[in-house]
Amino acid sequence: MRSLKKIFLAASLLFLGACGENSIFIPIPLTLNPLVLANPIAMVASNAAQRLYVVNSNNLVLWEDASFVILDISNPANPTPLAVISIPNFSGNILLDEARGFVYLPNRQSAAEADLIDQVLRIHINEASPTFLQVDFFDSGEDPFGGFFDGVDSLYVTASREALRYDVNNMLGFSKVDLSVTTAAGREIFADDTRELALSPSGNNLFVTNRTDNMLILNVNEMTPPTVAGVTDLGTEPVDYIVVGTNSTRGAARDSNFVYVVDGAPANLRILTDAGLTPVSGPPQEITTGSLQVAAIPIGNDPGEVIIDEPNARAYVSNTGDDTVSVIDLNLQAEITRIAVDNNLPVNSDPGDQPFPMAIANVGGGNFLYVGNFDSNNITVIDADALQVVFAFPDIEPDDEEDEKEDDDNDFSGEFSPGFTGGI
Repeated sequence: MRSLKKIFLAASLLFLGACGENSIFIPIPLTLNPLVLANPIAMVASNAAQRLYVVNSNNLVLWEDASFVILDISNPANPTPLAVISIPNFSGNILLDEARGFVYLPNRQSAAEADLIDQVLRIHINEASPTFLQVDFFDSGEDPFGGFFDGVDSLYVTASREALRYDVNNMLGFSKVDLSVTTAAGREIFADDTRELALSPSGNNLFVTNRTDNMLILNVNEMTPPTVAGVTDLGTEPVDYIVVGTNSTRGAARDSNFVYVVDGAPANLRILTDAGLTPVSGPPQEITTGSLQVAAIPIGNDPGEVIIDEPNARAYVSNTGDDTVSVIDLNLQAEITRIAVDNNLPVNSDPGDQPFPMAIANVGGGNFLYVGNFDSNNITVIDADALQVVFAFPDIEPDDEEDEKEDDDNDFSGEFSPGFTGGI
């Protein structure tokens, strides 16, 4: 994914305007009305604060920068933009640390010219604090994307060929595990396209998905947190298992019972358990998907993210390739419906194209699912009780739609793709 950033920088230098601007692209508008989204890639909701936090990645590079948006969801079917700030391009997941008043964002665009060390962004979201919307930057591995916060003090991040662990009380250092390993059977795993991760309910194992190689399982007890600033290199020993029989694992989540992993080929949601796994000393062991799998549920085309609504025993998967969301009943372990974000919409709502990030919120006793649409730059609101679309925003005027189409058809749109095989 480093090539993505090199292309972006080369294009900016090549097409500098005569007036000496820094880039051929203009900054993303930081307006609330109209709100401008740019490839929303991650979202998380706070029920207590009645807020929806949205990360715009600008992965298609239609602007000079990206943005972070806060929406008031006290009227959950019709959110109101509350605040927006500029952030660097190419962020990944968003992790909510409500107790401390932060969100954490792995980000793939570093300020360093060498571009070998990227960042984790920490954004202050406590609206009563004088540091509200302050952004702090911390070193990370190369091209970080996925993240998992344990709700206490450990933040786990996936980078290219690495898994990282931070102590959020002091993020000036991180522990690093090398994911490029040779298994006990002598097979090399390169882990070039590590994606996302989820901590097992037991707290012992970290599941790391990968778009090209097999999934990895790390022993968390050997993935010790950092105690000093800088990088603490843990080598490959924490990698205990390589899970064979997966083809393109992507989104990952968990509840109190299982780990849920999206697999793209064939498209299904895998429900997995780490029951019976024991620590491995030495090279990682190869195990089959079947040894962990509780169920595999067929879903839509080119699936992306999964989120869990444990109180209502549901999982939701965004199907980027067919503009739908799969609704999974976790008691039945089956898909019960598939909701389209691109047709049968309410009046004054625009179709969604390439749904990817999602967030679930319970406001006023009602459950609402928010779906970010990567290509149409809008958010679809779904009544998760009635399982139907109730709104989509912001509205896109016809002229704007034509402008967006022209932008998407320009010579650079393909080169500035997010760099992941088969989609976002």
